[in-house]
Amino acid sequence: MNYLLVNEKKEAFVYDPAMNLLTDTDGKPLYPDPQREWLSPEGCPDKDKKKVKILKILLGLQCNYHCEYCSQTENIPINPIKKPDIKAFLKMVAEKNWNLNKIEFWGGEPLLYWDKIVVLAPELWKIFPEAKMSIISNGSLLTREKIDFLKKYNIHLVISHDGPGQFLRSDDPLHDPEILGIVKELAESPGYKDRSVFNAVLTPGNLDPYVIVQHLQRRVGNDVIVSFEGAASIGERTKDNKALQFDDVTGSLMSDMITSGILSGKLKKTSFMSHVKHFIESLENHRPASSLYGKCGMNKAGNIACDLEGNILYCHNTTEKIGHLNDLESIDTSQMTIWSQKPGCRGCLVQQLCKGGCMMTKPGEAWEASCRNSYFYYLGIFAAAFYLVTGNFLDLISKFQEEEK
Repeated sequence: MNYLLVNEKKEAFVYDPAMNLLTDTDGKPLYPDPQREWLSPEGCPDKDKKKVKILKILLGLQCNYHCEYCSQTENIPINPIKKPDIKAFLKMVAEKNWNLNKIEFWGGEPLLYWDKIVVLAPELWKIFPEAKMSIISNGSLLTREKIDFLKKYNIHLVISHDGPGQFLRSDDPLHDPEILGIVKELAESPGYKDRSVFNAVLTPGNLDPYVIVQHLQRRVGNDVIVSFEGAASIGERTKDNKALQFDDVTGSLMSDMITSGILSGKLKKTSFMSHVKHFIESLENHRPASSLYGKCGMNKAGNIACDLEGNILYCHNTTEKIGHLNDLESIDTSQMTIWSQKPGCRGCLVQQLCKGGCMMTKPGEAWEASCRNSYFYYLGIFAAAFYLVTGNFLDLISKFQEEEK
């Protein structure tokens, strides 16, 4: 379906999500057709897994926190992953002759697996000297010794923290003076001047991104950059928790705060700016929905998640196996639920931004709640982009035309 978008001056535009085309009501595109050919994910020529650029290594799913809206909680195996042969794993990876751009260490809480990180990182640094390494942690296990190691191997650390709403999630590691001092020192180091220090999630009880930014900058430093993961995801375990689900009132409020924060410059040191930039670029390039990969990109040939036994995983949030490093041609991505397989995604206004959300979430009650949360989140970004493209605020959205059957 198409959408009629009316700005505050009552000027009308038509937006076609399937073609990602914004036109006036006479059908004239705001951006000329770049005559670019777009391929669908199934038709892309880079299906050769030898072209892997991003490697996500799952160290294990155990965690010392139990966050209410953690996207991994439902996937933690009853039996922990057995002790892996790290030397054999490193040999497998080295034999691939990949030219990696990035290596990510994932938990659970990855710092619980510090004994593995101190073995893996130096060897991976030797094998892939050009690859940037990163870790997302809850920050509770930080020590100066760990920070010194991370700095030595240029491993970028991002701390999951929701600012003043952290108590809705779990304990606050920044209440520990020693950890707070370490984080302040880290944030002031050269490697963090243009990169995120924190990663936050919005919930109905903590829905103003600028308040989160202010809180973290006040505690850690004015130059701190904050990334936003999105609105809280809903799983089978939390589908009945209404406190995590946005309604029309709280959702619209969050959208408005995101839009105003972007346009006022209050959110200039956040990931919202790259979202707006990339969406406007997609409009300029007429990128159709048919070319979209999943939100996380795990169905792209260039991305692989694996455990330390060499099993290729559905994604870094689960131990579900879809192949093995020793047989790259047998990787099975058929269970990845992309946007085109989910009800409501086809023709959605924010399709280009949301990309169908998490591919692990199957259609159902939990997915519908997650979808609603994501819609309001990305609507704020969409509205900001609309203003930057047209010069006026978005005042009205209405369905313009039913999709052809």
